Amino acid sequence: GNGQSAVHGQAARHTDDMTGDEGRVVAGKEGDGTGEVVGLAGLVGAGRTEIAQAIFGLDPAATGKVFVNGQPVKLRSVSKMLAAGVGMVPEDRKRQGLVLTMNCRENASLAALERMTWPLGVIKRSDERAITHNFLTRLQTRMANIESPVATLSGGNQQKVALAKWLARDCAALIVDEPTRGVDVGAKAEIHNILDELARAKMGLLVISSELPELINLCRRIIVLREGEQVGGHHGKCAGRVGLRKKLGEIVNAARGVRVLHEHAEDRGGKIKCPMIADNKLNAQWLRAGADDIDGLRVAFF
Repeated sequence: GNGQSAVHGQAARHTDDMTGDEGRVVAGKEGDGTGEVVGLAGLVGAGRTEIAQAIFGLDPAATGKVFVNGQPVKLRSVSKMLAAGVGMVPEDRKRQGLVLTMNCRENASLAALERMTWPLGVIKRSDERAITHNFLTRLQTRMANIESPVATLSGGNQQKVALAKWLARDCAALIVDEPTRGVDVGAKAEIHNILDELARAKMGLLVISSELPELINLCRRIIVLREGEQVGGHHGKCAGRVGLRKKLGEIVNAARGVRVLHEHAEDRGGKIKCPMIADNKLNAQWLRAGADDIDGLRVAFF
């Protein structure tokens, strides 16, 4: 009502009126509770990655408020977010999520070195090996051993190493940007299972994905962004294939500013003819528009 968001529980987080460059709003309000998986949907440039980076303290121009476990955390400070128990798996794992010149053990320990060092900063190799081996094994990372160069792994296994890095830190909440980009179908299913298990283990997850079925499958709540503003959302699971198709259409509608076409459209030779609404008035002319097939749902873009 008044623009405030009261979210309680472990790993609870919300942002109020967060802005980025040139004051553009990249999120109105968003929150996640204990073990909840929240998704950010939208097209490229909609502000999804920007809000994730702002929450994690990577945007020096961000303003607003971020709360973790009900306590405010200073914006523009990665160290404060790490201390509050928040981690982030970035979209570009090869350039931002991993150090390709290091091996799996070294990458998986990067975010948790304070847990495995002596007072003077010397790494306890036995602790490092034990902790990283534990998490890499739990994620079923396919590698010769933990000393294998991470650059030799497949995309899916590299993503598992990036996830293990934050599990070793024992984060309360995790931001995951494009968790299955560039991985094969088998690895995608495994990563989905991992995220489900993390949610069941009471970890709060903020998931960003360009694949709508992935968000609907993983997330209990979806926030739709367009041009930096929240324009829609979804809460709860979709009932069956019809519910999924309907929800996909609603999300695409919000993300792209389109009208989802049903019985009022004509499909002629792969093109859809439909009436166009201009200035809230019915335009008598017909607009020939290309159509996308999203899980069998025909959508025309104006």
